[in-house]
Amino acid sequence: MKTGTFTSWGSALALAGYFAAASPCTAAHAAQHWMDAPELAKLLRRMDAWPVGSVQYTAEGWNNLIAAAKVLQRSDPQSVRIAMRDCQQAAGLSFVDQITTDGKLFLLMRAAFELPERATVSQAVTYTGWKTGGTELNGDLTINLSWPLAWNGGHPQLVASFDGARDYRARYDAAREFTVFLNRFPMRRL
Repeated sequence: MKTGTFTSWGSALALAGYFAAASPCTAAHAAQHWMDAPELAKLLRRMDAWPVGSVQYTAEGWNNLIAAAKVLQRSDPQSVRIAMRDCQQAAGLSFVDQITTDGKLFLLMRAAFELPERATVSQAVTYTGWKTGGTELNGDLTINLSWPLAWNGGHPQLVASFDGARDYRARYDAAREFTVFLNRFPMRRL
């Protein structure tokens, strides 16, 4: 069947792929898609939880975290915000599930964005009350905004285990933090 000037959908898709590869603007636009809460929930289920009492994260956990960060980076920002809110407000989540989801989103944000590991106190941004035990502070009194992650040669590592939140009634606002990060920091090259 002839469709417009293309002899098949395959040739139309091949041509679209050619233009996407040839034009950075077109490629960026073509790569964007809508992230919905079920897709985000699926990505979060694959991620390891932020470990309690340990800084060990499995190789599969890192791979899944980076894969989720890549999906977040190429998604439409508004759909990411909606998916984050929907995921955090899912009906029937137990208290433990809420904290686990919040922790995974917190790690995801630190993987997706290039956050300074040596920031001044005035640059500090946080939308949660995680217990840090001072591990976000560097020896020179700067703050690691990537906390609880540190990056070495493009590879992440945990520098702090999950020790809880200072106030469990105040949930982590992932969507709000995403908006601020989007306006203040570049996406990490993954």
